[in-house]
Amino acid sequence: MNKTPPKRGDLSQPTPQRVWRTPSSKRFVFGAVSLVLVGVFVGSGAELKSQPVPQTPSLKGSLMPAVKTGGFRMDGFILWCPSVIKVDDTYHMFASRWPAEHGLAGWTKYSECVRATSTNLFGPYSFGEIVLEKRPENWDNTRIHNVKIVRAG
Repeated sequence: MNKTPPKRGDLSQPTPQRVWRTPSSKRFVFGAVSLVLVGVFVGSGAELKSQPVPQTPSLKGSLMPAVKTGGFRMDGFILWCPSVIKVDDTYHMFASRWPAEHGLAGWTKYSECVRATSTNLFGPYSFGEIVLEKRPENWDNTRIHNVKIVRAG
């Protein structure tokens, strides 16, 4: 396998992706790097002005009290960027974590992806496993960060 790191901005080399299988054999693909494509609106200003603006409820009016016993925490770690999927009756949260002793900048060297589960979307979640970690001698040897889980198939 070629261990030369891809050049910055080189999208010809795909990000290594790994497949996680659930007990019910559903497949999910996750990668350490996400690419977001932004759509551009093309049209005249007259078209935009002629459309009615839909009324939406205020954000403040839609908020409910936070669940006090929910969420996911790990003593001694900072958790970041969770991504949750539901498989059968279980919610699987994938998140980045790194040791708290390294502070908020610790993600640049120590971040890895973990999985936690709950039967309630709001938690509490219980630690399950380390799913992705940095790979020595590879281009991604410093960290795994900002993971996103999506259903494949």
